[in-house]
Amino acid sequence: MRVINKNKKGYALAIAIIVGIVIISLSAALLISINNEIVINKRSREKIAVKKLAEAGVEEVFYLYNNKLINLTPTEEEPDPQVEDFNGLGKIDGIGDYDYSYRNINKESKIGEIISRAIVNGSVNYTIKVQFNLQTGDIITWEEG
Repeated sequence: MRVINKNKKGYALAIAIIVGIVIISLSAALLISINNEIVINKRSREKIAVKKLAEAGVEEVFYLYNNKLINLTPTEEEPDPQVEDFNGLGKIDGIGDYDYSYRNINKESKIGEIISRAIVNGSVNYTIKVQFNLQTGDIITWEEG
């Protein structure tokens, strides 16, 4: 013979459903948090890469400027020859491209200007603008953005 317990009210099913909802909610919150961290990490790496690309452009200009300066020879007509303005492009495989330019912005006070721009994945731009004393090589201003 079967005994029927009339005190059972179905609490187990309700508790199981609530626990399931809580676990699913916590899992969703964890996945959202992980996704946000991945996006932040990717953007951080892109910002670092694009800044390093722009800095590579500045370094390349200083290198080229010094090579051109070494090859200048003073003459009687021009006892203090100046490096002519120049520009160019560079690329670091797997990271991105950069372009650079040099110009002598003030021949009397001997101030040169370098502008280097970088692009990663075609979307992130970064520019470095440097002014420096052509006689001493001292950096006068360094602007990034």
